Amino acid sequence: QEPFRDIRVKVDRFVEKEVPLIAAGCAGGTATFSSTVLTTHHLYASMGLSAAQSAAPLFGALSISLASIITCNYAERIGLTAFDAIRSRLDGKQHNSAKKISQRNRPPEVYALLGILAWVVLGGSMRMVMPSDLRFPGAYAQRLGSLPATLEYIQGTAKTKLQELGARYGCHTCGVRNAATWVGDHMPPVSKVLENRRNFLQSALNLIVTQRFFPQCMTCSNQQGPAVFNDKKKLITHACGGLKLVQCGSMLSLTRRVEDNNKNIRSTLSDWSTSAVKARERAKRWIRDKEKEAKTFMKQNFS
Repeated sequence: QEPFRDIRVKVDRFVEKEVPLIAAGCAGGTATFSSTVLTTHHLYASMGLSAAQSAAPLFGALSISLASIITCNYAERIGLTAFDAIRSRLDGKQHNSAKKISQRNRPPEVYALLGILAWVVLGGSMRMVMPSDLRFPGAYAQRLGSLPATLEYIQGTAKTKLQELGARYGCHTCGVRNAATWVGDHMPPVSKVLENRRNFLQSALNLIVTQRFFPQCMTCSNQQGPAVFNDKKKLITHACGGLKLVQCGSMLSLTRRVEDNNKNIRSTLSDWSTSAVKARERAKRWIRDKEKEAKTFMKQNFS
């Protein structure tokens, strides 16, 4: 008999029972978290708020917190309800996986802090969920993803380096990373820097503004000229991190599922540990038996 059959049976049962529920919960978490963040993103745009404002991190944290609270409380139920509907349509039976979810909810600030922590760990920033103002560094602007600038257009090796930064960090305004070519965007714009240098008081106090080149896609660059020339606010909405929304929503959903099934998980791990010990003993006996059979065969046929 196979020495590890008990472990294989338990793993097969786990995969058959839990994996579809985990997948459904992650799908619900992704949909809920993403839709909440994107809704607040467009709400901020309608209010004229952008990543360039000093309060942008606060508004971004509010958006992530709200999405996290909604996701932890309702996403798994939404995902499992949809999963039950699909299974019922396929096999004609009634499924109620969503009813097994615990009704116990922690204080909302716990889920809010958990969501913010997950977002930061995934590499997101609070400004990333805000619209970008074309007159200022965008929601995706990072100092690591920029180069020192002069008043002239970017050229030579700096231009080559900027193409690498664009492919790695994306457009600082909209976040896309698949642009065919990257423009070196002066930030602050040249007109603002020249205006600053003509100001006698700022020059006397040595308050000279320094510029940096940020990678920018052609679509955003083409819209930036009129906005900077007229000094008129032009907001760009974007995907708010894209893949990070999926990752963060899934993480929060998994966290809630672990919380709801903590006792079952501990019991399952304990059973697996016991089965592993038994399987190891059976494996030793199985090996000894095979060695005896081999020795007996050798004596009978080659002695």
